Amino acid sequence: MVTKTETIKNFLQAKARSDLSDLYNHDMECQVNVSQDGGERIEGEYKGSHWHGWSDGLQTWKAIRVPYNANTEPFFVDTKMTYDIIHAEAIGMSGWDWKNKQSCWVAFDFDALIGHSDRHAKKLTNDDLIKLESIACEIPWVTVRRSTSGAGLHLYVFLSEVRTETRREHAALARSIIGLLSALTGYPF
Repeated sequence: MVTKTETIKNFLQAKARSDLSDLYNHDMECQVNVSQDGGERIEGEYKGSHWHGWSDGLQTWKAIRVPYNANTEPFFVDTKMTYDIIHAEAIGMSGWDWKNKQSCWVAFDFDALIGHSDRHAKKLTNDDLIKLESIACEIPWVTVRRSTSGAGLHLYVFLSEVRTETRREHAALARSIIGLLSALTGYPF
């Protein structure tokens, strides 16, 4: 039996740059978003939680979130993967090790006007991205990467295992770090 976390690891090792895929392990907070891929939308409920996914009559694929109850008492039951991971549209990690309750890194995503969803209200122009990249590259403890499409930036700040009990605490830590970046540079990150 191949589990969900094993499938995620295998997919990342095959598709992502190794320095990023190496950050993943089964204890990292992670979300897998899936695309419609010609499937028909279906909905259901499992243990009181509503979900939606897609089906082609042979398989049903839906998003995966690790862990459950991340804002209160995180846990995850790693079950068998039941669909082909090729339906994955995006896999993201926050840098929070939910099992050991520590923040290993925080990451920030800055989107360009072109190439990202129209739902993003705060997209940046190419000039904005160039300026942001230039400023962020001056900070020695910030790692700057272009997004896979090249139309956005990702900033990573790696940490020395800061204790964070929940996703909320991890998110608060990330907000404080982005505030610190703004204060140090005068740039409104």
